[in-house]
Amino acid sequence: MTTYWNFPATIGGNINSINHAGLETFRGNALESLTREICQNSLDAVRDKTKPVIVEFKGFTTHTNNFPNHKELLNVFRDCRVTWQGRNKQSEDFIEDAVQILQKDKMQFLRISDFNTKGLEGAKDAELGSAWSSLVKRRVPLTRMKALVEALELGNQRHF
Repeated sequence: MTTYWNFPATIGGNINSINHAGLETFRGNALESLTREICQNSLDAVRDKTKPVIVEFKGFTTHTNNFPNHKELLNVFRDCRVTWQGRNKQSEDFIEDAVQILQKDKMQFLRISDFNTKGLEGAKDAELGSAWSSLVKRRVPLTRMKALVEALELGNQRHF
């Protein structure tokens, strides 16, 4: 079976919990922070400077089964639950919220699209040192993920 969700092992390296200092950037008003970050990234990647950059935010709800390999991701969070049990209350709460969401029949999503931008350079070839590499190989990729999901919930509950 091919793994869809890949979380590199630390194998003796740093382990970051949910209360990592890098997350502080997005604490407080997660929706405002996410919006600012997305728009800034799009403006930094303008393709044609004679035309405007357009950023579109679209929220929608769909069946959980439409979420790619959601059962695999659910199992990842279940494994995380075992790892963090009794070690960090904030991490435990975050993981439990994620499990609850992934077990629901429907999920809320936020699609963010931008136009007149270069796109995520390096994504096609997984080029090391590219914008893609900086995004997915960054030391604390959970920062953006947590802010995104908090923004998706729009204050209802904290979720992954």
